[in-house]
Amino acid sequence: MKTKEQPQSCTVVVFLYVNINQNKLKNITTSNFVNIKLESIMSKEILKREVRFAWHLPKTDYREDTHYVREDITYKDGTQEPHCYLITGYKRPIFVTKEAYRNHNDKKEFEDIDKLNMRMTTQSDIEQVASSMLGFEHMKKIGNNVRNSPYLYAYDVTSTSLIKYSTLKKNNFIQSPYSVAAVDIEANPVTQEILLSTVAFKNKVHTSINRKFVANISDVPTQLKKAIERYIPDYTGLDYTFSICENEVDLLRDNFKVINDWKPVFLAIWNMDFDIPKILERLKYHNVNPTEILCDQSIPRQYRVCRYKQGLKKKVTASGIHKPINPSLQWHTLIVTAPYYVIDAMCVYRQLRIANQEETSYSLDAILKKEGIGGKLKFEQADKYSGIKWHLFLQEKYPIEYTVYNIYDCLGMLELEKKTKDLSSTLPSFAGITDFSKFNSQIRKISDAVFLFGLEKRKIIGTVAKIDKTEEEIESEEVSDEALEDNEDEEIVEKPEKYKTLDLKGWIQLLPQNLLLHEGLQCLEEYPKAVTNIRGLTCDLDAASSYPSCILAANVSKETCVNELISIEGISEDIFREQNLSICLGDVNILEYFNVMFDLPSIADIDKYLD
Repeated sequence: MKTKEQPQSCTVVVFLYVNINQNKLKNITTSNFVNIKLESIMSKEILKREVRFAWHLPKTDYREDTHYVREDITYKDGTQEPHCYLITGYKRPIFVTKEAYRNHNDKKEFEDIDKLNMRMTTQSDIEQVASSMLGFEHMKKIGNNVRNSPYLYAYDVTSTSLIKYSTLKKNNFIQSPYSVAAVDIEANPVTQEILLSTVAFKNKVHTSINRKFVANISDVPTQLKKAIERYIPDYTGLDYTFSICENEVDLLRDNFKVINDWKPVFLAIWNMDFDIPKILERLKYHNVNPTEILCDQSIPRQYRVCRYKQGLKKKVTASGIHKPINPSLQWHTLIVTAPYYVIDAMCVYRQLRIANQEETSYSLDAILKKEGIGGKLKFEQADKYSGIKWHLFLQEKYPIEYTVYNIYDCLGMLELEKKTKDLSSTLPSFAGITDFSKFNSQIRKISDAVFLFGLEKRKIIGTVAKIDKTEEEIESEEVSDEALEDNEDEEIVEKPEKYKTLDLKGWIQLLPQNLLLHEGLQCLEEYPKAVTNIRGLTCDLDAASSYPSCILAANVSKETCVNELISIEGISEDIFREQNLSICLGDVNILEYFNVMFDLPSIADIDKYLD
């Protein structure tokens, strides 16, 4: 289904799915995963198509399995045009091991494509189809999960990734720059009412204003243009438009109508965990469905989806301590069937520089200053205020200046993007076929990349088993997003008997106090002769980006691993930990270690033997 804005010469797109006979599996290459599109002859010749992102809408009682796709079309005359459409019944491949090769109990990382059967299925029916192929349709009913089977392959590869892959492959993974718009809202900290919302895109800026906010000001557009010339003269040449709205619902409706009309690929927000929850909260307060405001209004109602999924906000260390995750490392997702993808520019900035030293602050003001763009707007009238009082003072006394402040926040984000190109180029390039909603998952990105690597080698990637872990373990470890989603709506229960290896918790250990020498620094001014435990020469080694670097360097793989130690009979876990942790301390009694761990002769036994 096309959006309302149609080119004069409409494109007719037909999706054909490649149904490959089992005896032709040996001829499968990466091209078999690409949807074939037949296009009518148009007045403007198409140079290339690029799928920017896709949302999967699972099958329900009122709709079929559907995907909402945002695509950009580039013509040979250099012009580019956004297209949004629905794909109903999109089928993707899934693989299981042929009966003759089902001779192993453990999962494999890859399997030769000649040893696999393939079937096409919708994403909604993937578990049912996989169960049928494996020969146990009842598996779902008895509480297990098909992903635990060692004979299942490519189950974790999402349909949205395959849709995006269809054009990436055709274009040799070269992507034209993504278009970026910036949006920012301002609300009253006391009443929580939204007062302003501005969106900036290319040379256009639109601000929607709550009438209550400027009730005592006449000719608001003229006043604002004068204030722009005064406070941000470098941006006077832009195309500014303003709307005075009766209430905050009309304000949001007006702003998002403009956003849907402009159709940027990325709608960037700095710290979206404030703006998006605030928008949804105020719409809920007024009993307004957010799908009627944020979504693409050209598609039928049953395909309009708007759901906010917050990222993890805390983690649990190995010692059991709960620690908050820095907001710049949280990764939130707004699932919305709209031409734009809402993304947190602050989190993108941090993720793309994750190996760098952490900044003191990731506020927009701090990052703009760091990048040499200048900070956020300040006004001498409010110099004696800070924090919430600063906002309340300007909102009450200087609404025009405060509106310019809101506008400049968006312009500042676009200036930052112009310099860093984080959203327009770097993020899409690093993501590849991985959904942007999962970009923060190193495992997901590597898995998608390895899937493509395997295809070129005529191998299909395996499937991650279902994870049964406590909530603390899930929060403290980076596990696959699919595994997390599987546990979202279920009671998470720990089952220690299912683990064959040692528990990963409790390995942090301090130096034994009884072995410490009292040779610390005498550094207390009031007590110059007091010996402390503060040391002058210390060393601590942490591997930067240890995953997956250490695995790649060590060539760790099931295909390269012959034996793996999981337990030592006769050795308790406490002794195992004590002996092996002592290795990290430097002074290790090798004779004692081998005597305890491998039952070799003790020192006394050796003495007797020597005598």
